[in-house]
Amino acid sequence: MYPGTLTTMTIRIVIADDHQVVRDSIAMVLSEEIDFQVVGTAGTGLDAIEIVEQMKPDILIIDINMPGLNGIEAAKVISHSSPQTRILCLTMHNDETHVVNALEAGCRGFINKDNSIEVLARAIRAVNRGQVFVMRSMASREVVEYLSRSQEDITYDVAN
Repeated sequence: MYPGTLTTMTIRIVIADDHQVVRDSIAMVLSEEIDFQVVGTAGTGLDAIEIVEQMKPDILIIDINMPGLNGIEAAKVISHSSPQTRILCLTMHNDETHVVNALEAGCRGFINKDNSIEVLARAIRAVNRGQVFVMRSMASREVVEYLSRSQEDITYDVAN
């Protein structure tokens, strides 16, 4: 490394979704980003817990609906057992109850699957920096109130 050269920190990512085509597609697209490295995938909440313990990723992208242990329950376990891993919920649900439940479980971001890969990448980077990332369309009064009374010293990015 020469003085003055830029270094890019690699964000290590695990993807947990019960649909293999979704996991594989997200992994393929994210792997094209210079600062992302997908280090594993999981199809169930229990598998997500195991792979996070093994791989110790920076970011876990997790769906809510998965067989056995769902994404919210898995996030609760992972946020306690692997606090260094920040969790981003990527789901088809967008109601305020799911958002608040995910945040209470330890998720630091919540975005809809109908968003672009650019939004997903932005969310990953924000969550990795320690921010909470919530789509503006999901920032209901209940969600904003939850974030404002959070005891954590964090900022949040309410994106479009």
